[in-house]
Formats: sequence, structure tokens, C-alpha cells
Amino acid sequence: MHPERPAAGRKRLASALVAAAFAFSVALAQVSDPDAVKRRALDLAQAGDYVQARASLERLLSERPDDLSTRKLLARVLIAAGETRDAAAQLDRTVSIDAADAEAWSLLGRLHQDAQRFGPAAQALTRAVQLNANDVAALTALANAYVGLGRMDD
Repeated sequence: MHPERPAAGRKRLASALVAAAFAFSVALAQVSDPDAVKRRALDLAQAGDYVQARASLERLLSERPDDLSTRKLLARVLIAAGETRDAAAQLDRTVSIDAADAEAWSLLGRLHQDAQRFGPAAQALTRAVQLNANDVAALTALANAYVGLGRMDD
């Protein structure tokens, strides 16, 4: 047997173990880093993989249920996936945690307006506009909700 072979084998094994440890640490960092999870979920959603994006964000929310940015991102993914009821539930939860979240009120109102639920849409959009008068999407949706309610003067 050649004396260099065992040493070369140990070096290859050591290199493989270092590479595996590095890969594991990268994966662990992504699991424990909420921003990395959100970026990955956004990439998945943009690629059309809403199931995996949703699963990643729901796992993150199970660890951090009051993380409103994650909850709103999940709502956006759900809207893109056509899961509007689940999206509305996420947005309802968001505004129950922070009633001053203009973005959540705007998303919720536009979701109601798109579903032709004009009363709830007008309520949510009015709140959004009170919190952020520069939200053009909310203002436009509010005008459409008023038309749907027959309140042309508003």
C-alpha cells in the first residue's frame, strides 16, 4: 500500500467535511435570518412557486407571529396566488396588531374593492387614506368603492 494514499484520503474527507459544514452554516443562517427567508420567498413567488413561498413565510410567522412585514408579504403572495380569503385574513390580523398600518389598510381595502365588497372596501380605504393621504392606489380604489356604493358625490 502506498503511504500517501491514506493521507490524501484524509485530506479529501476533511475538505468534504469543511464544505458540508459551510453549506450547513449557510442553510442555518438562512433559516434563522428573517430577511433571508423573506428574500427567498419573494424570489420563489416571482418565479411562480407560490406554494413554497407561502410555506416559507408561514414557517417564519410561526416563529414571529407579530412580524407585520412578513405578514404583509405573505398577503401579497396569497393575492398573487389567487388565495384572496387567506390574504384578507392575514391583512385583518395585521391591522388588528397595528391599526396605524396604512399599507395593510390599503391592501385590505383594494382586496375588498376587487371582490366588489364595496362597504368593507370603503371603510378600509378611508382608514388607509386617513393614515396616508398620498396613497394614490387607495384613493383610486376608494373612489371606485364609492361608485359601487352609489355614493357619486363622495
